[in-house]
Amino acid sequence: MRMKQDAMSFVLEKSKPYQCFGIGRVWVGLKLLVFLGNPSDIEVSKVLVVILSSQVHLQKSPEYHMFKPWFGNGLLISSVYVYEWRLCDWTGDKWQAHRKLIAPTFHLNVLKSFLGQLNANSKILVERLRKEQLSGKPFDIHDYVAETTVDTLLGESRALSTCCLPGHDTVAAGTSFLACILGYKQDIQEKVVQELYEIFGDSDRPATFNDTLQMKYLERVILETLRLFPPVPVIARKVTENVKLASGYTIPAGTTCIIPQFYLHRLPSVYPNPEEFNPDNFLAENMSKRHYYSFIPFSAGPRSCVGRKYAMLKMKVMISTLFRNYRILADMPYNKFPLQADIILKRSDGFIITIEERRKMVAT
Repeated sequence: MRMKQDAMSFVLEKSKPYQCFGIGRVWVGLKLLVFLGNPSDIEVSKVLVVILSSQVHLQKSPEYHMFKPWFGNGLLISSVYVYEWRLCDWTGDKWQAHRKLIAPTFHLNVLKSFLGQLNANSKILVERLRKEQLSGKPFDIHDYVAETTVDTLLGESRALSTCCLPGHDTVAAGTSFLACILGYKQDIQEKVVQELYEIFGDSDRPATFNDTLQMKYLERVILETLRLFPPVPVIARKVTENVKLASGYTIPAGTTCIIPQFYLHRLPSVYPNPEEFNPDNFLAENMSKRHYYSFIPFSAGPRSCVGRKYAMLKMKVMISTLFRNYRILADMPYNKFPLQADIILKRSDGFIITIEERRKMVAT
C-alpha cells in the first residue's frame, strides 16, 4: 500500500520503524514524540497508570487543533484541560459534562428508535445508486455513502448530532472500504449475502434490531475492515505527568504520545498473517486470546468513541441493505489501495466500484 504524504501520513511513516520494538521516540524541534505499539503500554493495569485508560492523561495532543476548522470543538478534538495558550475553550469539566449528557443517547432503547430513519436512508441510498447500476460504469461509492450518513444526522437530536458529525465520515469511510474489499473478495461477499438470506429470505422488509443482532458474519467483516483500515489511523495524547509503562519505560510529562492503530492492528505477534483480510480474526475464541488494546478502531478507555454502538448499528443497516439489492464488483486488491490520512483514512484514488442488480437470493 502506498501512503500519500500529508500530516497524518507523515506521523504514520515515522511510527512504522518502531512497530517491531513496541516503542520509539522522535524529537521535532524541542517537542518529544513517543510512539507506542505495545498493547500492554496502552492499557491500565492494577499497578501501572498508562495512556488511554487513565482519567488523568486525557489531554488530547495540541496537534489535533489543526483539524479544528473541520470539526469545531466537538468531542473528537476537545481537551479535558484548558490549554495554556487557550486554543480550545472546552475545559475538562465541560468535556466530562458533555460526554455525560450524550451517553444516555446511546442507551439500547434509544438506539432502537433510530432504526426507522436508518432503514429509510439506506433505502434512499439504494435508489440513488440505481443510475450507477443502469450505467454499468465505475464510480466512487464514498460520495453516496457520505451523503446518506449526513442525511441521517438531519433528523437526530442535537446532542447526538454534536457527537456524530465528526463521526459521520468515519462511518462513510469504513463502509466504503468494506464495499471495495468485498467487491474484490467475492467469496466473502457471498457469505455475507447468504447470512442475509437466512435472516430476510427474499423479502425487502426493513431490518429490525433483532435482525442486526443476527448479522454475526457481517459484524466480523465490519470489524476486520476496521482492523486493516481504521478510519482514524492515529491517536495522539499529551501526557500531563510522568507515566511509567508496562514495558518499564517512563514517559516524561509534556510528551506527546502517538498510538498508530494502523500498525497496532497489524502486529504479527497478535494477528497471524496480519495483512490478510480474515473475518475469523473476530471469532470469540480468537478475540479471547488477544490483548484488549490490540484492536482500538474507536479508541479505548474514557476518551473512546461514545457512539461506537450507534456506528455499528448504522453500518449494519446500511451495508445489509446495500448487499440485499446489489452485487458489488471491484478490481483492485485491498493491499494495493493508495491511501491518504488527512485525519480520516481514505483511498487517495477514490472508492471505485461497479454494481449489478442482485438477482433473487437462493439458499445454499
